[in-house]
Amino acid sequence: MLLGAMLLGATFLAVGSYIWYFNSYDTPEYEHFGKWPLPVKKEIPLWENKVSLEGESIKIGLITDTHLNSKRVNREGSATDVYIPDKYKKIFEDFKKEMDSFQPEFIVHIGDIIEGTKVPLDVGIEELKLIKQEMDKIGKSTYWTIGNHDLRSVSRRQFQKALDIDYINKSIDNGPYRFIILDANYHKKGGTPQNPVAGDYIPGFVSKENMAWLENKLKTNKHVYIFMHHSLVSSKFTSKNSVANKDEVMNLLSKYNVEAVFCGHIERRYFGIHEGVKYYTLPGIKKSPRYPGAYYAMTLEEGDPVIDMFYVDPINALYVKKPFYDKDMMVTPTDIKEIKKNDNGEKLPRECDGHTGCSSNELCHGEICVPIKDLK
Repeated sequence: MLLGAMLLGATFLAVGSYIWYFNSYDTPEYEHFGKWPLPVKKEIPLWENKVSLEGESIKIGLITDTHLNSKRVNREGSATDVYIPDKYKKIFEDFKKEMDSFQPEFIVHIGDIIEGTKVPLDVGIEELKLIKQEMDKIGKSTYWTIGNHDLRSVSRRQFQKALDIDYINKSIDNGPYRFIILDANYHKKGGTPQNPVAGDYIPGFVSKENMAWLENKLKTNKHVYIFMHHSLVSSKFTSKNSVANKDEVMNLLSKYNVEAVFCGHIERRYFGIHEGVKYYTLPGIKKSPRYPGAYYAMTLEEGDPVIDMFYVDPINALYVKKPFYDKDMMVTPTDIKEIKKNDNGEKLPRECDGHTGCSSNELCHGEICVPIKDLK
């Protein structure tokens, strides 16, 4: 009698335990095998279980869109005997001085190293070497991102040879971080390389092969940061064309929990977050009227980019240092007020508050947006 009761109790306990066990683990996170499944927990993907960044920090110097257009030493001499004009050499000297103080782990040049437009191949190669010489003076490793202007003068292989590098795309691991250099210099029609002779003015495209390479590099538990010349930011925020297959690229970055993307190319200052990924576009040293001479000192503080921006004040020609993200200083098409007309149909200047209301070619002066060239 007692034995029967014990057996019955044990049976109820076993059945109850199995029901509890099965119900507890009968979820999408578990797999079951056979008619009477044994729950097995699925492995969490690497990119969903990132390593800790507690107490971690790393410093990185950033420069982009230097667009070197060299001068010949002697018009009667060799066309390749060229130099960097003093105006722009000073910017590199200022960048070196700041990096000497900042002491970054490394530096990234985000592309358009040379102007390239209508520049002969041999001159383009010499210009790349000139920029490399200036960067080498800093004494820190520099990683190079290829830009569309570079390809107007040289090929990818010639770009590598001039800079003494063996990559166009590159993955760099540093402790808990993975930094990726990505080439988006392809044409959206078939993903073919842009034609450097034709000088295609294209927004950029990440080829099928580069997308596959990128996805493989994103399968990591390290925190990923991407540097690419072309911008992924929608034109509604910058009034400039973005990478032709930006949606495909951005979806991939979100899927693998990328931390941040840094671009140049469009000469607009922008910061935004899309599906957890931070996007930055950085004005370069030469073509931004509002931020001439711009370069950057970035510290990743426990993974969060903290960026100081250095540029020449377009009015008084003095270098200034400001946080990259300053809401009152950010300019997007949605910030720019429409130009109104008076009763005679004459255009009235835009009113402004701080820098809100003005375009990237204007500054707020006396509550009126004034073209920067008129203030100099």
